[in-house]
Amino acid sequence: MVHVREVAVGDAAAVVRLAAELGYALDESATRERIARPAPGFVTLVAQADDGAVVGMISATERTSLVAGHRVDIESLVVTDARRSGGIGAVLLAAAEAWARERNAPRVCLHSNVLRERAHGFYLAHAYTHVKAQYFFEKRL
Repeated sequence: MVHVREVAVGDAAAVVRLAAELGYALDESATRERIARPAPGFVTLVAQADDGAVVGMISATERTSLVAGHRVDIESLVVTDARRSGGIGAVLLAAAEAWARERNAPRVCLHSNVLRERAHGFYLAHAYTHVKAQYFFEKRL
């Protein structure tokens, strides 16, 4: 059993560990700062096990754009490897969807790396539709 709650500054080390399971190297100090001062319209929820361990997280952003309209984007969803396939991801996804409904967002969107085939099956099983494949570009400034 897990309890879902908003992330707290004391969760920074757990967030860094979970992000590493997705392949992202986060700086703990910078993560602590981001948790302490979240951007407007942004939420990170964590799944906490009965023993107090943070075993999963989901981050989402509310946005409105000229082309896409109003929506919530899931930026990350991860459950620690030892606890995957136990329903925690579904609980986190449902919590983020509830957060989106509270903001009257008509849809929830997400990007998933082409290599994460297991995740694709998870999203399809939770009524998400594969809309398109695309490239992601970046320019460092």
